[in-house]
Amino acid sequence: TETFVLGISRLDNAKLGDGVLYEKLKTDLDVLNHNKSNNVKDALIAEGAIKNGYILLTADQHLADVAQRHGCQIRLYKPPSNLNK
Repeated sequence: TETFVLGISRLDNAKLGDGVLYEKLKTDLDVLNHNKSNNVKDALIAEGAIKNGYILLTADQHLADVAQRHGCQIRLYKPPSNLNK
């Protein structure tokens, strides 16, 4: 991860970033979906995609909206509707 979050990030794979972008992403997600428990992880994923220039593939509309608002290229995955038949 680009920002270290205690209890989420792994010591051997996390950076000690300033956390500014992460906090903005998490705050925006919290406002949109009323503090869902996975917002910490979603914000870290979006931050990593933005800072590394990756395209974020997600089926989560809130995550896609927030990430795109902060400059991330996104691809929203929509599963085929015939899978439930």
